[in-house]
Amino acid sequence: MSLEAVLLLFSAFATGITLTHSTWVNSIALPGGLLTITLAGWVAFFTYLGLEAWSSPKRRLAQYMAIIIVFGGTLINLAGQQVAARRGSQTTAYRNDGAAQSVEAAKFLIRGINPYAADFSTTPFAIWPSANGLATRNIAYDHYAYPPLTFLVFVPPVLLHDLTGWAIDYQLFYFIVWLAMVVIISALATDWTTRHRLLILTLGNPFLWAYAFAGYNDTLFLLGFLAAVLAATRRRWALAGACLGLSLASKQTAWLLLPPVAVWLWANYRRGRISFDAAKGFAAATLVTTALVVLPFLAWNPAALYDDTVRYVAGVIPDSFPISGTTVIQYLRVWGFVPSPWSPVAVWPIQLAVLLPTFWMVARWIRSSPTISRLLAAGSIILLVAVLFNRVGAENYFVSVLLLAVSSYAANRSIHGST
Repeated sequence: MSLEAVLLLFSAFATGITLTHSTWVNSIALPGGLLTITLAGWVAFFTYLGLEAWSSPKRRLAQYMAIIIVFGGTLINLAGQQVAARRGSQTTAYRNDGAAQSVEAAKFLIRGINPYAADFSTTPFAIWPSANGLATRNIAYDHYAYPPLTFLVFVPPVLLHDLTGWAIDYQLFYFIVWLAMVVIISALATDWTTRHRLLILTLGNPFLWAYAFAGYNDTLFLLGFLAAVLAATRRRWALAGACLGLSLASKQTAWLLLPPVAVWLWANYRRGRISFDAAKGFAAATLVTTALVVLPFLAWNPAALYDDTVRYVAGVIPDSFPISGTTVIQYLRVWGFVPSPWSPVAVWPIQLAVLLPTFWMVARWIRSSPTISRLLAAGSIILLVAVLFNRVGAENYFVSVLLLAVSSYAANRSIHGST
């Protein structure tokens, strides 16, 4: 039995366990036929196992298509159930507050209002109460935490809805982005074995796709970053820079990936693998793309942009998002060093103290062998350290770590082959 078949077998159990986990009660509309969905993994397993005995050269393609059909069909079915559940509910159930606020931010922009200086309590986003109690105003009403691209992507569908009146499920956008990201990760592979494993580790991995259904926006910055990496492997440097710029303009997490990218670019230039013109074009495209998205809002109201995307996220504003998840700061709170989850604690000195040696370590590692695989692995390490020492260590933050690790595996296999 091959490793791919074993992975498929595990995915059958993982899907059922994940979908029945209480974490998803208010985030994902759990289907009535959970057993049927769990059995889909078994179908994929036995189909794959049966095809292994087939000696035809087309066997690997047939196995690949079996994975896509079974898991792709399962996910499309789940996506349809999420849309139906959201249309049938007037509450916050099955809706993500960040996605909903991004849509309202797009509406503000269309009306000529700066989302970073807007009052979201006057919008449907007001349905989300404060995490600090119903008697307290939700501080998110006065702050939009993400860089501009996160709400700019919703401007076209909002305009389409205004013009046509069509019912648009905006949260479905993140699932579509996630599928595009799977395509890019698969494109990093150069052999059938790796392609099969990547599909199983993504399409067949409920821990990764569940957050896309739940409306978390991490996939947006990852799509831009992985698209930049793929373009770099094809030596399309201007396109790679543009994709990286879009990633930087979509979420602050992407900013942490800029140092390893710079080291990787410099190391390859020093080795003569990248010409000066290519490196300059990559850097210029990154800078210009980021500036085109961010500078208009910086010029519009610099104080509001800084307050929302830096100070609010850093947790130095009173009643910021509560300390939560798996982080060192959470342990300090439990042990009594931090008074309450809503305490304004500046975690950046702690993060800086652990990230600087991490940057130094991965920089030396990349310089010794500046491959795409090491770049992606370094990004995974940096994001893991940043999350563990962040104010908030939400589960979806760790998905980014895993996806970069899976992408690094794909790139490494493309270098060393399938042995």
